[in-house]
Amino acid sequence: MLSVVDIERRNSPLKQTSEEFTLIQAAAHRAEVLRRNPQAFTCEERQIVRRGEWALQQLLYAHRGLILRLVTAYRSKGYNDNCDLEQEATLAFFDAVVSYDPAKGAQLSTWAYFQIRACLQKLTGANIHQAVAAAKLMQSEPAISDPEPIQEQGFLERLRSIMHELTLKQQQVVSLHLEGWSWSEIALKLQSTADAVRMRWNRAVQRLRLLLVPGLI
Repeated sequence: MLSVVDIERRNSPLKQTSEEFTLIQAAAHRAEVLRRNPQAFTCEERQIVRRGEWALQQLLYAHRGLILRLVTAYRSKGYNDNCDLEQEATLAFFDAVVSYDPAKGAQLSTWAYFQIRACLQKLTGANIHQAVAAAKLMQSEPAISDPEPIQEQGFLERLRSIMHELTLKQQQVVSLHLEGWSWSEIALKLQSTADAVRMRWNRAVQRLRLLLVPGLI
């Protein structure tokens, strides 16, 4: 899987230039027009939509390598859903362009990487085994003797049912880490530091362990 450094260095021929920024703005203006008045466009609005569609195609061409590498990575792991992963990844890229905020400091390629990967993980169910493995580790502390076998689906449902007991930040960290995100990736997404993310994970795991195993101190 690509690292954040790989994404920043290799992804886009545009390299976050003023040209790319102009294209991103055009795509965002298109989205605004479509949300505001999807059926009766003025002549000016039609031009905005056409420019935005052209901009999206240019951005897609520039970042197509990122999309194909992510899709290939999931296919190579043996995921073979009926859905078209490449098409869904492309739609996720378009959504990433519209929601991208350059003021947050990340390049478009980095933001798109996270959005596309989240989309593919949701479609393929790629996080199920990581979640179960992490849950088993949570119950394998020395204080717990002879834990009973965990039924994957039932346990995950139980885990989801108590996630609301965590703070919002803790929920985000747990969900992303169980999906395979690294501390540095989570820190970038949440605009935090890797150490702060790790601390939230540790506190969340302690809280979940107490809730999952009543009477454990």
